[in-house]
Amino acid sequence: MAKSKQFSPILDIPLLYRNTNSLSAKVNKSAKKLNDMELELRLAELFRYYGLPMPASKIPTNTLKLIIAMARDLKIPGFFYKHEIKRPGRPAKWMDKEGLVLLLQTEIVTAQNPDKALRSVLNIVKQKYNYAYSLNSLYTRYSEASKSHSGSRLLKWHHNLKEKSKLSAEEYVDILNHTLSGIS
Repeated sequence: MAKSKQFSPILDIPLLYRNTNSLSAKVNKSAKKLNDMELELRLAELFRYYGLPMPASKIPTNTLKLIIAMARDLKIPGFFYKHEIKRPGRPAKWMDKEGLVLLLQTEIVTAQNPDKALRSVLNIVKQKYNYAYSLNSLYTRYSEASKSHSGSRLLKWHHNLKEKSKLSAEEYVDILNHTLSGIS
């Protein structure tokens, strides 16, 4: 496997995001100037890195856009905003469908065993739904999924439904099972 290029520090650090639209006119002008200065520094460093002289005159807009697009295609971190850079490692699959399924399964077992603590409920879920994960790992995945945006919304919606509708445990479990069948 080829070794990734090491750029100078300014090209290795992502851009700072400065939203210039929601600021007052005076602050907006300063933020735009900072954005332009930062971009100019990065362009000069890019030219230096590739051994090219920086043009003395202003670079035409289309050429500038092309340079930035090419730098982004080459995955040079200095031309991305921090939120655009993918974190290394395995993607968190528990933030998606798998996490929602685990949350619903845990809710079903909790509704059937209201007196049990979360770890006991997760142990039942582990056995009932044949999870190969350790109990600690399943607890971590449950925590991650419940903190995710979709997971917290799903739990909140089901809890509000249960409270407002005054559902029995059996009716609530039926609704959860129906939701679970729609997801999985």
